[in-house]
Amino acid sequence: MTDKHIEQILMKLQEQLQATQAELQATNTKLEKVQKQHTSTLRRMKVEAGLGLCALIGALWFTPLPQVMAQGYGQTLKQLIAEVTILENHIHRNVCTETMSS
Repeated sequence: MTDKHIEQILMKLQEQLQATQAELQATNTKLEKVQKQHTSTLRRMKVEAGLGLCALIGALWFTPLPQVMAQGYGQTLKQLIAEVTILENHIHRNVCTETMSS
């Protein structure tokens, strides 16, 4: 091998090294951007989860159901549940009868 040939090989290797370094820098830049987005998204998710929890606690805290139950409407609710159950059974029987006759 001649010195000229060795110099050409070294130049090609230097060019490849520079290209690889540029790719690495671009990858690092993208990684930093994604990490910032992830941190921001995680923070936003935590805030939204906290607000959702507060809304749930507020809804449970201010619901009138315990007061309604205390006023004697519990029996009415039980009657409504029983009627809904009867209707569900009736619908189920009708669907089964129609299916068997088809």
